[in-house]
Formats: sequence, C-alpha cells, structure tokens
Amino acid sequence: MACGRMYRMHHMYDTVHIDEKWFNLYKGTTKYYLTASEQLLYRACPNKKYIAKVMFLAVVARPRYDFHRKQHFDGKIGIWPIVEKIEALRSSINRPKGTMITKNVSMTRTLYRKFLVEKVFPSIRAKMPARRWSTVVVQQDNAGPHVLENDAELEIEGKVDGWSIKMRCRPPRSPDLN
Repeated sequence: MACGRMYRMHHMYDTVHIDEKWFNLYKGTTKYYLTASEQLLYRACPNKKYIAKVMFLAVVARPRYDFHRKQHFDGKIGIWPIVEKIEALRSSINRPKGTMITKNVSMTRTLYRKFLVEKVFPSIRAKMPARRWSTVVVQQDNAGPHVLENDAELEIEGKVDGWSIKMRCRPPRSPDLN
C-alpha cells in the first residue's frame, strides 16, 4: 500500500535552468509619443516583415530567501546576447568603415562551452554562494550544439574553488516551456 509520504517532490533549490531565446529587435507596429523637441529614431530595416532577431542565453533558478546575504534571491542568474562585435569592412550610408558592428553568431558546441565557462559558472558562483557546499545542477535541453553531460572540460571547471557544478540534460520529449 502506497502512502502519501513516499511521493515527495524535489525542492529544486540546487537546479539551474539554461536555454536560448530569440528576441525581435523591435515590433513592426510600435507607436512612439514624442515631444516637439524629440526626433523619431531611425530604423534601418529592408522590409517591415523582416525584423532582425537576436538570440540570448538565459539562466534562471528557483527564487528563494538567501540566508547567507539576508535578502531574497529573485532567481535571475543572467542573460547574455549570442553576438560578436566586428569592424565594418566597407563604409555605407549608415556608418563609416571601421565602425564596430554587432553580428549574430551561430551557436556551436565550442561557443556554448565558452559561454558556460566564462559567463554562466562565474554568475552561479556569484549569485548563489549558499549553494557552494552542495551540488548545483545546470539543466539544459537536448539541442545539438549543447555540451554532453560528461564533458571533461566542464567537469574540471565545475569543481573550481570547492564548487560542484554538474550538467544534466532534460528528459526526451519533455515540453519546452518557452
């Protein structure tokens, strides 16, 4: 006979969720209310139906009260654009040659690993200091460019300064709650 005490939900205080999210740079039908001294911003877009998008890497955890800092932790660990800044090779009407422009980058496994090592893991260590002595699990979906659960470089980087950060993939066919 099964009783209610056998079925307990995991509190998930040690789980961090990571996923990519696309954002439009602006809406196609946006109204602006300007004063007499303001000018409308110039938007360079080839077509109103083609609106540029930018991919971001978002990392969140469960909100909680942080006893270490005596304040509430809102669960937001970080969000970073997946772009690179390069110099313009040619001049155009909009900018001179040599101006730094932002370009979208395709997400690859090496770029994903670089984001984890340089941005995600340090942010977890900074925002969740109370979890230092427990294992923090970074849960990702099973997308192609994502790293494997037993990636050697990430296992070494996850154990820096006495931390234990491990990667885990979501189960297959689980809903992507974007």
